[in-house]
Amino acid sequence: MVTRWSTRAIVALAVIGLAVACEPDSPMTPLDDAPSMAAAVAPPGVGCTLTPGYWKTHSEYGPAPYEHAWAKLPNGADTPFFISGMTWYHVFWTEAAGGNAYYVLAHQYMAAKLSVMAGADPSAVSTALSGSAALFNTYTPAQVGALRGGDSIRQAFLAYAETLSAFNEGLIGPGYCSDGPVDTGLYFVDYADSGVAWTFSGLWHVTSGNNCNNSRGCTPGPDEGSGYFWYADPGPADFVDGGRNFGSAIGPAFLLPAGATYPVVRIRTWFEIEYDVSPFSYDFMEIYLVEDGNPSNRVFLGRINGSSYFAGNGTTFGLSDPWIEFVVPIPASQFGKTWHIDLFFDTRDPLYNDYRGWGVDFITVVEDTPPAGAVGAAALRHLFDRMMISGDRIPVVRREPGLTKRD
Repeated sequence: MVTRWSTRAIVALAVIGLAVACEPDSPMTPLDDAPSMAAAVAPPGVGCTLTPGYWKTHSEYGPAPYEHAWAKLPNGADTPFFISGMTWYHVFWTEAAGGNAYYVLAHQYMAAKLSVMAGADPSAVSTALSGSAALFNTYTPAQVGALRGGDSIRQAFLAYAETLSAFNEGLIGPGYCSDGPVDTGLYFVDYADSGVAWTFSGLWHVTSGNNCNNSRGCTPGPDEGSGYFWYADPGPADFVDGGRNFGSAIGPAFLLPAGATYPVVRIRTWFEIEYDVSPFSYDFMEIYLVEDGNPSNRVFLGRINGSSYFAGNGTTFGLSDPWIEFVVPIPASQFGKTWHIDLFFDTRDPLYNDYRGWGVDFITVVEDTPPAGAVGAAALRHLFDRMMISGDRIPVVRREPGLTKRD
C-alpha cells in the first residue's frame, strides 16, 4: 500500500466561518476581463472525462467510492503498466519527482484511458493515446527520468501529456463530467499546467521549474503534471522588480453551490520569501475569492505566511521534495455564488526580494471533513500540529543573520 502524504505537511490557517474584506493596503486586481469557465461541460449521462486526481482515488483501493471503469483493466488497479515494473495503482500514486516526464504523461494517459473505458469519445486524442502507448512500450521510468531539458524523447512525453491533460479537463473532446463534481464534492480543479483561462498580473506565469538563481539554487519541478504557477522573474529567478511589486493569478469561474457543506481551497505550494520577525509584515502569499461579475466583492480566505507556525523555521527547504499542501476553508456566507480564485503575492516593499518566490500547483475547491472541535485559531493550530506527517517542517526561508529590515 502506498502512503499518500508521506512527505507533505497539511496546513489549515483560517478560522472557520471567517471572511474579511480586502485589506486596505492590499491592491485590488481588476476582474473586468476575467474569463468564464473555459472547459466544456458534458451533461449528465453523456460520455465525458475526469482528471487523474479523480481516477486514482476511485480504484478498488479507495479512498473514494469505486468506479467500475477500473474493472475493464485485466487486473483492475493491479494491472501491470507496460514495461514499468509497476501497477497502474502504483504509477498513479508515484509523483513526478524532479519533473520525470514518464509520470507526467502516465498520469494523464491513465486518466484518459479510464474516461474512455467509462464511455468518453476518444476521437480527439486517438493519436496521443496510441503515441503514448508506443512510448510506454519502449521506455521505462528510469530511462525517461534520466533525460533532461529539451531532449526530444522527453519533449514527446510532455507534448502528449499536454494534449491528454486538455482532454481530461474538458478543454478538448466530449467535455468534463458535469455530474462528477456533484457526486464527489469537487467544485473546481486546475493542474496549473498551461494557465488556460487564467489571468496573470505582476510576475505570475507558468513554469516547468528548474530555473536557477545563482545565489540560491534552482526551482523545483512541478508537483503534479507538466507545469505550475510561479511568481518570480524567470531570468534571475527572483522577484526583484525595482520596487514594491505585487500581482494576482485569477482563475476561471466556478459555482460554489448553496448546498455545500464544508468546502475548502487546497493548493500545493512551495516558496522562498523574506520572512520578517513579524509574520504579518512582508512578502504576503494570500488566497482570495472574487465574485464573478462583481469584482469589488473580494473575500480574503488565508495568508500562508501569516502564522506563527512558521516562526523559528528558518532553514532552506530541500529541493528533492519541497511541496506542501495548504488548506483553507470557505465560509458558509459565500455559498451559492460563482467565484474566481485569486492567488495574490505582495512584496510590500522593495527590500530583500532576491528570493525564488512562490509556486502553486494542483488547485482544487472540494468538500472536506470539518476538524472535530475546530472552532477557532487555537483549535486549527492544534489540528496543524496533529497533522504534521513524517516530521515535515514548513519550508520558509528567513533573511540571513545580521541583516536588518531597515539597514
